Amino acid sequence: MNTLNKVTRIIARIIEICHWAGACVMLVLLGCCVFSKSAAEKMIFGDFTGTDSIYGFSFKLTDAAGQLDIRALTVLAIAGVILFALVAMIFRNIYLVVKTSEGKTKFSKGATPFQPEIVRMLRKIGIYAIAVPVVGFIMSVVGHFVVGPEFSESSVDLTGIVFGLIVLWLTQVFTRGVELEQDADGLI
Repeated sequence: MNTLNKVTRIIARIIEICHWAGACVMLVLLGCCVFSKSAAEKMIFGDFTGTDSIYGFSFKLTDAAGQLDIRALTVLAIAGVILFALVAMIFRNIYLVVKTSEGKTKFSKGATPFQPEIVRMLRKIGIYAIAVPVVGFIMSVVGHFVVGPEFSESSVDLTGIVFGLIVLWLTQVFTRGVELEQDADGLI
């Protein structure tokens, strides 16, 4: 179990750091979109003529003439900052849940998964997971009004919502576990 926990912590931390880096890149791109269109265009490399997707948020960066649309790039940068930050927070909380359940954080109450702090962190994971597709949908609608209907398809990826609802339901199980553990501690 210790090996699995260690691997989970390492992977969660790596993914968290990568997503914070992605959020920073998108923030720089947003700054370039606002202050220097040519710098923003230089940040985009490769073939950007098709439709791409970030966590279910689909978008197209070119206008009808095939030229890069700075408005579309700005909406993408805003969505990217928010989405990458939300996913980074999911993995941060996964890391903290594992570490807390091992009793290795300053706020842990022993090596048990049934702690109020773990319930709180699991609840945040569920909320963030639901927020990812909701933000993607909202940014699709914003892109539709700012850029035009050719910018994106307004759809919701239900995977994040289902995952978030399952995690929120699990918080109820862990809340009951916390209560039972506190009752058992009181009997001893």
